[in-house]
Amino acid sequence: MNYVKQKQENTKHPLPLYASCKSGAGFTLIETMVAIAIGTFIAFMLVGTTTAGLKQMRYSHNSQRLHANAVFIIDAFTYWTKQARILDSPDVQTLTIELSDGATKTLTSDINAITLNGSAITTDDIAINSLTFTKLERSVQIDFELHRNGYDETFHVTTTVALRNDL
Repeated sequence: MNYVKQKQENTKHPLPLYASCKSGAGFTLIETMVAIAIGTFIAFMLVGTTTAGLKQMRYSHNSQRLHANAVFIIDAFTYWTKQARILDSPDVQTLTIELSDGATKTLTSDINAITLNGSAITTDDIAINSLTFTKLERSVQIDFELHRNGYDETFHVTTTVALRNDL
């Protein structure tokens, strides 16, 4: 009989199977809900910060595009104006430059683009709101405003370029 009793004791588990679930090793429902709420709050904060950062990055990119086009236009105006022998502005949106070799360059506004002898010097995504030339005694004042198609930002420039040669 001792053998049977010993055999039964060896086959019994020291703890019932359900006892391991009540040992306190898991999280309560309240703890889980608090953790989910904190995780959700952090996720919304990250999304908000990322969205604001992307909006600022897009604005900076648009401003940079406008500025780069404006610098290119000013450089082109300056180069050809300084090479001029004779300047003529038949209207406020057209500047005709006669060079010392007799060649003629015409800068004008044409359907939302600035053109040099009929070829656009602005990119396709940049439009011109206004362009005026004011011929002064030994210089020309250039005033223009650019905007990027599909965006609200504009870039306004007024500059005066002096002639290198006498008129």
